[in-house]
Amino acid sequence: MAPIEVKTKKGKEAVGQDEHPRPQITLEELAKLTPVFKKGGTVTAGNTSIVKILNLYTPLNEFEERVTVAFIRNIQAQLQERNDPPQLLLDFKYMFPVLFPFNPSSITMDSVHIPASLNLEFLNKV
Repeated sequence: MAPIEVKTKKGKEAVGQDEHPRPQITLEELAKLTPVFKKGGTVTAGNTSIVKILNLYTPLNEFEERVTVAFIRNIQAQLQERNDPPQLLLDFKYMFPVLFPFNPSSITMDSVHIPASLNLEFLNKV
């Protein structure tokens, strides 16, 4: 996930990792969640931060040229107009474990020098 800057009550924050799904939650628990805003809706406590990120989206480093606020509002409107039965945004039918043939690197972002000429200062904030 590429870091984006969002406005919060505390000011601006960089979001650099997804909040979904929580490691301790089960599929059964997610399926039992009820819509929070309207009966038959699709926004639950299990997917609300995805909606929150869309609502709080702030363009960063000219990303607005590729993903405009109008585009995000259009997607939100389409999602709200859908008459689908309440369902999860993730299709668990096609989930499968991914096994990597290597160990993750022990190198941290603190130990990596990113040249200023690349204009990637926002990576240092995460």
